[in-house]
Amino acid sequence: MGHAAGAGAHRAPRLRMTPVGRVRSSEGWSVVVVGPLTIRYSDDLGDVDVGAEARGGRRTGFELYPESLAHLPRERADLVVARVREAFAHAGWHLRVAE
Repeated sequence: MGHAAGAGAHRAPRLRMTPVGRVRSSEGWSVVVVGPLTIRYSDDLGDVDVGAEARGGRRTGFELYPESLAHLPRERADLVVARVREAFAHAGWHLRVAE
């Protein structure tokens, strides 16, 4: 007998890395490091540049500064941070979120 997923079941998005280091989601959002001080999150609502600081080799370790998202509604800021974390984990990069 097959296993049916319930109406509330959530599938994690499929993530893939592009040749230029952008992590793309099957849900339409993406994350890319655009410099030693910026991580760019993009989705259908637009681009959000997140303040960060490189903490290691090229694109492999960053500290993310959530206060750089203070201009966004809390729910959107939290979503951006969560998706950046997810993208970094997929890429095998280290991310520390400052408190």
